[in-house]
Amino acid sequence: MTAMQLIESVVQAAEPFKKFYDHSKVLSIGTTYLHIAAMLGAGGLALSADKQTLSLDRTDPAAVARHVAAQQDLHRWVVGGLTLSLVTGLIMFASDVDTFWKSAWYWRKIVFVVLLLGNGLLLQRAERAASNDPADVKAVGRLRMGAVASVVLWFVTALLGVIVKTEA
Repeated sequence: MTAMQLIESVVQAAEPFKKFYDHSKVLSIGTTYLHIAAMLGAGGLALSADKQTLSLDRTDPAAVARHVAAQQDLHRWVVGGLTLSLVTGLIMFASDVDTFWKSAWYWRKIVFVVLLLGNGLLLQRAERAASNDPADVKAVGRLRMGAVASVVLWFVTALLGVIVKTEA
């Protein structure tokens, strides 16, 4: 089976869902709302945490320990929001496979969502290292680098989401 045949098979398999989605304002609006709300919530929490990380006095082990303890709980919420956004994104993808499959902007956004998730995992690893040794300047440095990457990734992902929605 060629790639085009595979895509066509997926488009055909998703056609009943597409019809249902297109005729259900509740599903369409609800899915879009949950997608945006999840990104807004997760991104807002992450950006707030990133600001705190970038303001952290890395030479104060007690401050590092307090910060890391707070961040570990917060990142569970961020990952939860990203997960909800991923699920709703898959629902929207299934509502118009043909359009999204062919969209280079859609796939760019997916790359950035994956980068966000990967950065989150790296941040959690740095948090564990800083939690084990709050005086570990390298771990705190990795937290700071991850926070900078997070800020950039969240804003680029939001921009790509707007472009995808406008293009669709």
